[in-house]
Amino acid sequence: MSGNSAYPDTGGGLYTREYASISVSNSIIANSAGGACGGTVSIAIATDSIVDDSSCSVATVADPLLGPLADNGGATLTHALMSGSPAINPGSSVNPTSTDQRGFAAVGTRDVGAFEVQSLSVSVSPDVMPENGGASTGTVTRSVLIDRPLEVNLASSDLSSAMVPTSVVIPAGEASATFAISAVDDTLADGNSISSISVNAIGYVVGSATVTVVDNETPSLGLTLNSSSISESGITVATVSRNTPTNTALNVSLSSNNPTRLVIPATVEIPVGAAFVNFNITGIDNTTLDADQLVTIAASGLGSVTANLLVTDDDDDDADGIADNADNCPSTPNPNQDDFEGDGIGDACDNDIDGDGMPNQYELDNGLDPRNSFDRDADPDGDGFTNLEEFEFSTDPNVPNPDDDNDGIPDDALVDTPQRRFPLPAILPLLLDE
Repeated sequence: MSGNSAYPDTGGGLYTREYASISVSNSIIANSAGGACGGTVSIAIATDSIVDDSSCSVATVADPLLGPLADNGGATLTHALMSGSPAINPGSSVNPTSTDQRGFAAVGTRDVGAFEVQSLSVSVSPDVMPENGGASTGTVTRSVLIDRPLEVNLASSDLSSAMVPTSVVIPAGEASATFAISAVDDTLADGNSISSISVNAIGYVVGSATVTVVDNETPSLGLTLNSSSISESGITVATVSRNTPTNTALNVSLSSNNPTRLVIPATVEIPVGAAFVNFNITGIDNTTLDADQLVTIAASGLGSVTANLLVTDDDDDDADGIADNADNCPSTPNPNQDDFEGDGIGDACDNDIDGDGMPNQYELDNGLDPRNSFDRDADPDGDGFTNLEEFEFSTDPNVPNPDDDNDGIPDDALVDTPQRRFPLPAILPLLLDE
């Protein structure tokens, strides 16, 4: 009995008057107005009954955890017993019936009251699946076949390993329904895991089965650098990480293949509860022009892993703000890196800025333009020798220098065999043959 009011103004689930005699067993009295028992004559309540207050002697006092009055099968409405109800399988019973009010047979020890909780079972196939793309099928089955659908709640004990839908419906007239179980692929090398797949519904005993998810990762370290290169006076941050559980600390050994170029700690610790730790990498500054170098950094502790860092030489002998290894005039300040002829030698240290074969000072001394390569072919004194040839013969390009013997050498030449850059004029061999 639930929600009963047996006598006006006095109330109670049961109310007795004189000469009345009531004996109650294997029953539930709860949610009554004015108390469970009342009246002038005692009511014989067996100890296998459950009452939600102390107004009835002998009976077990407890909240029976009843569901709402509903169509739970059978010819009449009933209150289902909720999960955890003390009315489920309480032990021995006085004069128990073989079926409940709905006509459903007892499952194990007869439950107290009008409702017998039925059972749900679940099976998983396959019960072992890989973490990467693994899938299984669960089948939930009810112990009693009725002409009403049943919504069954589903749960996984480890959602980081196996996922299930929130519920599945067993259709009316059907005993079972299937649902998908999918493996969760993570990046952790945390070993195989066992998840319990449970099924429950109002008025049914919870059922469960297990599925094993096989891990597909190998314990390993990761090593990343914030920068791909640093100058030899620079600094960067590196991160070493692990793919294993973080319930213990992990010591990681560090090294490089060139300790003369980088400073790194010998070891770092990834602390409890952390998947990674950062550490500094510092370049070693020197005054040697030693070129850029690719340095390999190694970390070990769960296997080993490496990363490369380019260390660039930043020595600047001429203090022009350009590192020597990138300076087109490493010993002469040339902050703008001017290079008129594009030969890779900066104008500040290039003896022949325009690349015409005549030194800058020679051109300036003789009124020529150090930034005009075409003036090498000019002949301002009209003696038949170009400015370049005058330079090669060490003669004055502005004063005519005859060649009386037609040997291709100015009479006033200081050298007899200059390193010519161009052949003699075409007419000269003809003159020499005469």
